[in-house]
Amino acid sequence: MALALSGPVGDKNRITKPSKPNEKFKPVANKQADVEIVQLMLNANGVFTKIDGKVSAQLIGAIRTVQMSACGFKKPDGIVEPGGRTWKAGLGKLQAKMAENEKILSERMIIVEDGKEKVVSKKDFEKRQAEALKEAHDKANMM
Repeated sequence: MALALSGPVGDKNRITKPSKPNEKFKPVANKQADVEIVQLMLNANGVFTKIDGKVSAQLIGAIRTVQMSACGFKKPDGIVEPGGRTWKAGLGKLQAKMAENEKILSERMIIVEDGKEKVVSKKDFEKRQAEALKEAHDKANMM
């Protein structure tokens, strides 16, 4: 998953104004993939939200919580902009969580046992594989 937003996510009814003259805000598109990344970022930062790709009042409140606590916004706008302060403030923990998850997943294998998929550790998989190989060799030697 790419950790980048294609556009702003959050409250379509901004409560703030651009900080610079002639600056225009990008319209809030709330694309599902972007919303899901923001939801993951919020969760990685301890502000738990449902990962469903939908913008809700709860999500906007969660964004504002991060803006006040991590960014020091006096008037949080409920918007996460690509490359903006809110995104930058939350990105580090999201990247760390993604790296942790990748490490955990790299140590897991999916096997099919009795017709059902099962997740096992890499060590357990290698042990089972060695046992199956030994069993196959023993049967071959008996012939």
